[in-house]
Amino acid sequence: MREAKVLSSPCSSRSWNGHGVGQPLPPQVRGACLRFLHRLTDLVGMPADGWWSAVLLLDLYVLRAEPAPEAVPAACAAVVSLLRKSDKASFRPQWSDFTLQASQLAQWLRSLRFPTRAEVTISEILVQEKNIIEALDWQINCPSVHVWMSALRERFSILSNGAFTTLLDWVFQASLQCASMLVTSRPTTASLPPQRVANGLFCLNLVAASLVPLEALRPDKVGKTEWEMLFMESQGQGAVPHCGMPSEHQTKMVELLGLMTRCGPPSLQADAYEVAVTMRDIYSEMRVASTSWTCRHHGPRIPSVV
Repeated sequence: MREAKVLSSPCSSRSWNGHGVGQPLPPQVRGACLRFLHRLTDLVGMPADGWWSAVLLLDLYVLRAEPAPEAVPAACAAVVSLLRKSDKASFRPQWSDFTLQASQLAQWLRSLRFPTRAEVTISEILVQEKNIIEALDWQINCPSVHVWMSALRERFSILSNGAFTTLLDWVFQASLQCASMLVTSRPTTASLPPQRVANGLFCLNLVAASLVPLEALRPDKVGKTEWEMLFMESQGQGAVPHCGMPSEHQTKMVELLGLMTRCGPPSLQADAYEVAVTMRDIYSEMRVASTSWTCRHHGPRIPSVV
Protein backbone atom coordinates (compact mmCIF):
# COMPACT_ATOMS: atom_id res chain seq x y z
CA MET A 1 0.00 0.00 0.00
CA ARG A 2 2.87 2.37 0.79
CA GLU A 3 4.53 1.56 -2.51
CA ALA A 4 1.34 2.19 -4.47
CA LYS A 5 0.68 5.43 -2.62
CA VAL A 6 4.10 6.87 -3.41
CA LEU A 7 4.27 5.74 -7.03
CA SER A 8 0.70 6.32 -8.16
CA SER A 9 -0.61 9.33 -6.23
CA PRO A 10 -0.23 12.85 -7.65
CA CYS A 11 2.70 14.93 -6.47
CA SER A 12 2.07 17.01 -3.36
CA SER A 13 4.58 19.68 -4.37
CA ARG A 14 5.44 21.26 -7.67
CA SER A 15 8.91 20.65 -8.99
CA TRP A 16 11.42 23.42 -9.64
CA ASN A 17 10.67 23.37 -13.38
CA GLY A 18 6.92 23.62 -12.79
CA HIS A 19 5.99 20.26 -14.28
CA GLY A 20 5.51 18.32 -11.04
CA VAL A 21 7.00 15.15 -12.58
CA GLY A 22 10.71 14.55 -12.32
CA GLN A 23 13.08 13.32 -14.99
CA PRO A 24 15.71 10.69 -14.07
CA LEU A 25 19.20 11.84 -13.25
CA PRO A 26 21.75 11.39 -16.05
CA PRO A 27 23.25 7.87 -15.82
CA GLN A 28 26.75 9.02 -14.86
CA VAL A 29 25.38 11.38 -12.23
CA ARG A 30 23.07 8.75 -10.77
CA GLY A 31 25.92 6.25 -10.71
CA ALA A 32 28.06 8.66 -8.69
CA CYS A 33 25.15 9.31 -6.32
CA LEU A 34 24.60 5.59 -5.77
CA ARG A 35 28.27 5.08 -4.91
CA PHE A 36 28.01 8.02 -2.50
CA LEU A 37 24.94 6.46 -0.86
CA HIS A 38 26.81 3.18 -0.41
CA ARG A 39 29.71 4.93 1.30
CA LEU A 40 27.54 7.11 3.54
CA THR A 41 25.12 4.35 4.61
CA ASP A 42 28.15 2.30 5.63
CA LEU A 43 29.70 5.27 7.43
CA VAL A 44 26.61 5.87 9.61
CA GLY A 45 26.19 2.15 10.37
CA MET A 46 22.95 1.43 8.57
CA PRO A 47 21.80 -2.22 8.22
CA ALA A 48 22.80 -4.28 5.17
CA ASP A 49 19.65 -3.31 3.29
CA GLY A 50 20.15 0.41 4.02
CA TRP A 51 21.71 1.13 0.64
CA TRP A 52 18.70 -0.35 -1.16
CA SER A 53 16.33 1.88 0.80
CA ALA A 54 18.50 4.94 0.17
CA VAL A 55 18.60 4.33 -3.60
CA LEU A 56 14.84 3.88 -3.69
CA LEU A 57 14.18 7.03 -1.67
CA LEU A 58 16.47 9.09 -3.92
CA ASP A 59 14.76 7.72 -7.05
CA LEU A 60 11.31 8.45 -5.64
CA TYR A 61 12.29 11.99 -4.68
CA VAL A 62 13.67 12.69 -8.15
CA LEU A 63 10.60 11.10 -9.72
CA ARG A 64 8.16 13.09 -7.59
CA ALA A 65 9.86 16.49 -7.30
CA GLU A 66 12.90 16.72 -9.63
CA PRO A 67 15.25 18.71 -7.37
CA ALA A 68 17.40 21.41 -8.92
CA PRO A 69 20.81 20.12 -10.06
CA GLU A 70 22.69 22.11 -7.43
CA ALA A 71 20.57 20.46 -4.71
CA VAL A 72 21.36 16.84 -5.67
CA PRO A 73 24.41 16.33 -3.37
CA ALA A 74 22.51 17.73 -0.38
CA ALA A 75 19.49 15.59 -1.28
CA CYS A 76 21.66 12.45 -1.29
CA ALA A 77 22.94 13.29 2.19
CA ALA A 78 19.40 14.09 3.37
CA VAL A 79 18.17 10.70 2.14
CA VAL A 80 20.64 8.87 4.38
CA SER A 81 19.99 11.20 7.31
CA LEU A 82 16.21 10.69 7.12
CA LEU A 83 16.43 6.92 6.83
CA ARG A 84 18.89 6.64 9.72
CA LYS A 85 16.71 8.85 11.94
CA SER A 86 13.68 6.74 11.02
CA ASP A 87 15.57 3.51 11.74
CA LYS A 88 17.08 4.69 15.03
CA ALA A 89 15.32 7.40 17.00
CA SER A 90 18.43 8.17 19.06
CA PHE A 91 20.58 8.82 15.98
CA ARG A 92 22.28 12.20 15.95
CA PRO A 93 24.04 12.98 12.67
CA GLN A 94 27.71 13.92 12.68
CA TRP A 95 27.07 16.79 10.32
CA SER A 96 30.76 17.26 9.61
CA ASP A 97 30.82 13.79 8.04
CA PHE A 98 27.68 14.50 6.03
CA THR A 99 28.88 17.87 4.71
CA LEU A 100 32.36 16.53 3.92
CA GLN A 101 31.05 13.52 1.99
CA ALA A 102 28.36 15.55 0.21
CA SER A 103 30.88 18.21 -0.77
CA GLN A 104 33.15 15.54 -2.25
CA LEU A 105 30.19 14.26 -4.25
CA ALA A 106 29.45 17.81 -5.43
CA GLN A 107 33.02 18.27 -6.62
CA TRP A 108 32.91 14.96 -8.47
CA LEU A 109 29.64 15.92 -10.14
CA ARG A 110 31.17 19.24 -11.18
CA SER A 111 33.94 17.27 -12.89
CA LEU A 112 31.17 15.59 -14.89
CA ARG A 113 29.94 19.08 -15.82
CA PHE A 114 26.81 18.67 -13.72
CA PRO A 115 25.95 22.13 -12.31
CA THR A 116 26.33 21.86 -8.54
CA ARG A 117 27.89 24.04 -5.87
CA ALA A 118 31.43 23.29 -4.74
CA GLU A 119 30.44 22.79 -1.08
CA VAL A 120 27.37 21.50 0.74
CA THR A 121 26.24 23.06 4.04
CA ILE A 122 24.21 21.69 6.94
CA SER A 123 21.36 24.08 6.20
CA GLU A 124 21.13 22.79 2.62
CA ILE A 125 20.86 19.21 3.85
CA LEU A 126 18.12 20.18 6.34
CA VAL A 127 16.20 21.99 3.59
CA GLN A 128 16.37 18.85 1.45
CA GLU A 129 15.14 16.71 4.36
CA LYS A 130 12.04 18.91 4.51
CA ASN A 131 11.59 18.84 0.73
CA ILE A 132 11.84 15.04 0.59
CA ILE A 133 9.27 14.58 3.35
CA GLU A 134 6.84 16.95 1.67
CA ALA A 135 7.33 15.50 -1.82
CA LEU A 136 6.63 11.96 -0.60
CA ASP A 137 3.83 12.87 1.84
CA TRP A 138 5.92 11.47 4.72
CA GLN A 139 6.08 8.03 3.07
CA ILE A 140 9.85 7.66 3.29
CA ASN A 141 9.88 3.98 4.31
CA CYS A 142 8.71 2.50 1.03
CA PRO A 143 9.73 -1.21 0.73
CA SER A 144 12.84 -1.69 -1.38
CA VAL A 145 13.62 -4.59 -3.71
CA HIS A 146 15.69 -6.10 -0.89
CA VAL A 147 12.71 -5.94 1.49
CA TRP A 148 10.40 -7.56 -1.06
CA MET A 149 12.97 -10.25 -1.88
CA SER A 150 13.49 -11.09 1.79
CA ALA A 151 9.73 -11.40 2.26
CA LEU A 152 9.43 -13.72 -0.74
CA ARG A 153 12.22 -15.97 0.54
CA GLU A 154 10.65 -16.16 3.99
CA ARG A 155 7.19 -16.92 2.61
CA PHE A 156 8.48 -19.58 0.21
CA SER A 157 10.44 -21.26 3.00
CA ILE A 158 7.41 -21.35 5.31
CA LEU A 159 4.94 -22.50 2.67
CA SER A 160 7.30 -25.27 1.48
CA ASN A 161 8.09 -26.37 5.07
CA GLY A 162 11.77 -25.62 4.51
CA ALA A 163 12.11 -28.37 1.92
CA PHE A 164 14.34 -26.36 -0.43
CA THR A 165 16.58 -24.43 1.93
CA THR A 166 19.84 -24.80 -0.02
CA LEU A 167 18.26 -24.03 -3.39
CA LEU A 168 16.29 -21.17 -1.87
CA ASP A 169 19.47 -19.57 -0.54
CA TRP A 170 20.95 -19.76 -4.04
CA VAL A 171 17.79 -18.26 -5.58
CA PHE A 172 17.88 -15.40 -3.07
CA GLN A 173 21.54 -14.58 -3.67
CA ALA A 174 21.21 -14.87 -7.45
CA SER A 175 18.15 -12.63 -7.37
CA LEU A 176 19.95 -10.03 -5.26
CA GLN A 177 22.89 -9.98 -7.67
CA CYS A 178 20.55 -9.41 -10.60
CA ALA A 179 18.59 -6.83 -8.60
CA SER A 180 21.80 -4.94 -7.83
CA MET A 181 22.57 -4.73 -11.56
CA LEU A 182 19.02 -3.65 -12.36
CA VAL A 183 18.74 -1.05 -9.59
CA THR A 184 22.15 0.38 -10.48
CA SER A 185 21.32 0.59 -14.18
CA ARG A 186 17.67 1.65 -14.03
CA PRO A 187 15.95 4.19 -11.76
CA THR A 188 12.71 3.22 -10.06
CA THR A 189 9.59 3.97 -12.10
CA ALA A 190 5.87 3.50 -11.63
CA SER A 191 5.86 0.93 -14.44
CA LEU A 192 8.55 -1.23 -12.80
CA PRO A 193 8.33 -0.70 -9.02
CA PRO A 194 10.28 -2.74 -6.43
CA GLN A 195 7.55 -5.37 -6.00
CA ARG A 196 7.47 -6.19 -9.71
CA VAL A 197 11.26 -6.35 -9.85
CA ALA A 198 11.36 -8.74 -6.87
CA ASN A 199 8.54 -10.91 -8.22
CA GLY A 200 10.10 -11.19 -11.66
CA LEU A 201 13.65 -11.90 -10.52
CA PHE A 202 12.66 -14.37 -7.82
CA CYS A 203 10.38 -16.35 -10.14
CA LEU A 204 12.94 -16.39 -12.98
CA ASN A 205 15.63 -17.66 -10.64
CA LEU A 206 13.30 -20.35 -9.33
CA VAL A 207 13.15 -21.47 -12.97
CA ALA A 208 16.96 -21.33 -13.16
CA ALA A 209 17.09 -23.53 -10.04
CA SER A 210 14.83 -26.10 -11.80
CA LEU A 211 12.08 -25.67 -9.22
CA VAL A 212 9.49 -24.08 -11.52
CA PRO A 213 8.86 -24.76 -15.24
CA LEU A 214 9.66 -21.81 -17.50
CA GLU A 215 6.41 -22.34 -19.41
CA ALA A 216 4.41 -21.43 -16.29
CA LEU A 217 5.73 -17.86 -16.52
CA ARG A 218 5.21 -17.36 -20.25
CA PRO A 219 2.70 -14.60 -21.08
CA ASP A 220 0.04 -15.50 -23.64
CA LYS A 221 1.28 -12.81 -26.02
CA VAL A 222 4.76 -14.37 -26.24
CA GLY A 223 5.56 -17.48 -28.29
CA LYS A 224 7.30 -20.44 -26.69
CA THR A 225 10.54 -20.08 -28.70
CA GLU A 226 10.66 -16.32 -28.16
CA TRP A 227 10.12 -16.77 -24.43
CA GLU A 228 12.88 -19.35 -24.11
CA MET A 229 15.28 -17.12 -26.04
CA LEU A 230 14.40 -14.14 -23.87
CA PHE A 231 14.96 -16.15 -20.71
CA MET A 232 18.41 -17.30 -21.85
CA GLU A 233 19.41 -13.77 -22.85
CA SER A 234 18.18 -12.36 -19.53
CA GLN A 235 20.09 -14.98 -17.53
CA GLY A 236 23.27 -15.18 -19.58
CA GLN A 237 22.64 -18.91 -20.03
CA GLY A 238 22.94 -21.03 -23.14
CA ALA A 239 20.17 -23.47 -22.32
CA VAL A 240 16.71 -23.57 -20.78
CA PRO A 241 16.77 -25.37 -17.38
CA HIS A 242 14.70 -28.51 -17.18
CA CYS A 243 12.31 -28.58 -14.25
CA GLY A 244 13.11 -31.80 -12.40
CA MET A 245 9.88 -31.83 -10.41
CA PRO A 246 7.19 -34.44 -11.23
CA SER A 247 4.25 -32.95 -13.17
CA GLU A 248 1.90 -33.02 -10.19
CA HIS A 249 4.50 -31.25 -8.07
CA GLN A 250 5.06 -28.64 -10.79
CA THR A 251 1.42 -27.64 -10.47
CA LYS A 252 1.85 -27.30 -6.71
CA MET A 253 4.95 -25.16 -7.17
CA VAL A 254 3.08 -22.80 -9.49
CA GLU A 255 0.32 -22.50 -6.90
CA LEU A 256 2.99 -21.78 -4.32
CA LEU A 257 4.19 -18.83 -6.42
CA GLY A 258 0.72 -17.31 -6.20
CA LEU A 259 0.61 -17.72 -2.44
CA MET A 260 4.14 -16.41 -2.02
CA THR A 261 3.59 -13.27 -4.07
CA ARG A 262 -0.16 -12.84 -3.53
CA CYS A 263 -0.44 -12.31 -7.30
CA GLY A 264 -2.33 -14.24 -9.94
CA PRO A 265 -0.63 -16.01 -12.90
CA PRO A 266 -1.21 -13.12 -15.38
CA SER A 267 0.46 -10.63 -13.01
CA LEU A 268 3.43 -12.91 -12.35
CA GLN A 269 3.84 -13.59 -16.06
CA ALA A 270 3.80 -9.86 -16.80
CA ASP A 271 6.35 -9.21 -14.02
CA ALA A 272 8.65 -11.99 -15.26
CA TYR A 273 8.42 -10.71 -18.83
CA GLU A 274 9.18 -7.07 -17.99
CA VAL A 275 12.10 -8.03 -15.76
CA ALA A 276 13.48 -10.45 -18.37
CA VAL A 277 13.36 -7.75 -21.05
CA THR A 278 15.10 -5.28 -18.74
CA MET A 279 17.84 -7.74 -17.76
CA ARG A 280 18.38 -8.70 -21.41
CA ASP A 281 18.87 -5.02 -22.28
CA ILE A 282 21.27 -4.53 -19.37
CA TYR A 283 23.41 -7.50 -20.42
CA SER A 284 23.39 -6.20 -23.98
CA GLU A 285 24.55 -2.75 -22.84
CA MET A 286 27.31 -4.35 -20.76
CA ARG A 287 28.56 -6.32 -23.76
CA VAL A 288 28.57 -3.20 -25.94
CA ALA A 289 30.44 -1.25 -23.26
CA SER A 290 32.97 -4.06 -22.85
CA THR A 291 33.54 -4.30 -26.60
CA SER A 292 33.95 -0.53 -26.85
CA TRP A 293 36.50 -0.51 -24.02
CA THR A 294 38.44 -3.39 -25.62
CA CYS A 295 38.57 -1.61 -28.98
CA ARG A 296 39.76 1.64 -27.40
CA HIS A 297 42.50 0.03 -25.32
CA HIS A 298 43.62 -2.90 -27.42
CA GLY A 299 42.60 -1.97 -30.95
CA PRO A 300 40.52 -4.09 -33.31
CA ARG A 301 41.00 -7.82 -33.32
CA ILE A 302 42.62 -9.14 -36.51
CA PRO A 303 41.16 -12.48 -37.58
CA SER A 304 43.72 -15.24 -38.00
CA VAL A 305 44.28 -16.76 -41.39
CA VAL A 306 44.42 -20.53 -41.60
